[in-house]
Amino acid sequence: MNEHLPVCVALQETLLKPSCTSNIRGYSILRKDCNTVKELVVACSAHQPRDTLLPRPNSYIASSCCSADQLPSPFILLGDFNAHHLLWGCQDVNSRGKVVEKLLTELDLTLLNDGSNTYFHSPTQSFSAIDLSICSPSLLLDLTWSVLGNPLGSDHFPVVISYATPIACATLRQPQWKFDQADWETFRTQADITEDMTPRFPKPWWNEECQMAKKDQNKAWNRFRRYPTPDNMIAFNKARARARKIHRQRKRESWIKYVSNITCSTSSKEVWNKIRKLSGKYSASPVSMLVSNGVSVNTIPDIANTLAETFAKTSSCDNYTPAFQALKRREERVKLNFSSSNEEGYNSPLTLLELRAALHRSGNTAAGPDGLHYIIHRSSLTYSQPFHFRIRDLINDLNLNIGRIALCKISEVPPWKVIYPKVDFTLSCYSKACTPESTYRTLYLEHRELFSDFEPKFTDGSKSESHISSAVVSLSTVITDTLPISASIYTVELHALRIALEHISLSCGKKFIIYTDSLSALQSIVSLHSSSHPILVDITYALANHLKKKDIRFCWIPGHAGITGNELADTAARSATGSSERFPIPHSDLKACFRQKLLSVWQSNWDQQTENKLHSVMPVLAPTVPSSSNRREQGYGLGCA
Repeated sequence: MNEHLPVCVALQETLLKPSCTSNIRGYSILRKDCNTVKELVVACSAHQPRDTLLPRPNSYIASSCCSADQLPSPFILLGDFNAHHLLWGCQDVNSRGKVVEKLLTELDLTLLNDGSNTYFHSPTQSFSAIDLSICSPSLLLDLTWSVLGNPLGSDHFPVVISYATPIACATLRQPQWKFDQADWETFRTQADITEDMTPRFPKPWWNEECQMAKKDQNKAWNRFRRYPTPDNMIAFNKARARARKIHRQRKRESWIKYVSNITCSTSSKEVWNKIRKLSGKYSASPVSMLVSNGVSVNTIPDIANTLAETFAKTSSCDNYTPAFQALKRREERVKLNFSSSNEEGYNSPLTLLELRAALHRSGNTAAGPDGLHYIIHRSSLTYSQPFHFRIRDLINDLNLNIGRIALCKISEVPPWKVIYPKVDFTLSCYSKACTPESTYRTLYLEHRELFSDFEPKFTDGSKSESHISSAVVSLSTVITDTLPISASIYTVELHALRIALEHISLSCGKKFIIYTDSLSALQSIVSLHSSSHPILVDITYALANHLKKKDIRFCWIPGHAGITGNELADTAARSATGSSERFPIPHSDLKACFRQKLLSVWQSNWDQQTENKLHSVMPVLAPTVPSSSNRREQGYGLGCA
């Protein structure tokens, strides 16, 4: 069809179900179960099955006359009549051929066939002309009739009927060009071909292998048509079967590849474009071109510049009236006040009522950025509050003063860039219960003599029922800071180390050593990359960025062992004052706070159970300690006691 560009195509022996709505691009399909339209020439497609018994010739001719009289003249009657006659090139004459001959004579119709074979019978390997083209006498001189040499996979050869002279409707089709006579050298020098102009194959599964298989099939067919021998027939059947197999394989592989490439991020436009290409409904994009001031503009940058100039000219101030331009200049001189007190309604936090109203107006099937449908959020707000709301209510019910909670942090330093500090655990090898303080002081002095060129800094943390703080002591500086009462001693010690590192980053020295009596804090520093504690994340970032040019060491020393620097840091931490609201605490420190508060609530409830016999045995609740003995052994122990 792309080669001949027919105006009308008549199909026969093609079963189309009523539900089949397939269309051919550029054509309108007229079927007997659809509405018909009147044209200049009416073409009818008829088919007479081979195994159908013909009626008597007189009645058949009478019915044909009635059908011919109903067709507007001029008309063309096409079809597989299964009629054999010497008149149109068959080797024999059958009853159908005689009926058609009598029909042509009595109705004064014209036969367009020129004697060429139109059908190939594979079992007998014979050719015949059973596809007839009958028309009105007025069309005989205006039409030419020919048969294509390639059956295109069918047993019937395509028949082409064309006008001998061009007519108005034929000029509407795309013209044909003689490419073999073109001056391609001049075309290459003058044409500006880009990748956007390169045509694509109409079907994505068609490749070079399919092209070669089709070429081999055509060669085998031409050889068999010239020399109809059994060997050539077998070769043609093999070539055709191989071509069909390759086509099916390429289609299947293309479909599998297409389906496997569909993901959740694939747009519906991409999906349907691929389906149209697989169906052969590809329409090439035309080359964009503009005409500006009589000059053709066909490159994308020039087109963009032309459109921009046109839009700029259209929206230019020169198109405004003088009065409006004067008003515009006057208003533009007024300075705008962009300051805000953040008390506007749109700056207020989103309330639960507003959230419910927004979810109520949203659709049930709409999904948010988290991938959950809004109906799920609406149901969760209706029956249960979110986790952070429930925790907030629990804190308020328990009257806990925990202050601010630090957000979870993820280290921005990748593992391969983490700088692991050097930590000295030499003094921790000695048991504190068996080692006198004088020995610790001697070991500390030896360590200081070994690192005499390092500036020492001592850190310590202190926690009591009403006070918690950190302190850093150096040769000439004492820094203290207070934290919320709900912070753990572990967090306090880490905070002291962070203060020391911040002070070191502002110092001009290059070598520093930090002494602390918190063994757990130093052990955490050794494995910086595996911790999610907010303070450890800050320490990791500081060591990898601000302090990477300084030599910083850490050393553990025992607390309350008479070491001067540690004693000064402990005294400074105990006497620290200041506000503690500005430092958020990690959520892990809330566990002990919750546990202590819940135990207090349970104890107050237990104190009211005075009539309970167990209350006299255990008046004070204590955390349960797991025991290695079973209940029977515990019973024996009570009995022996």
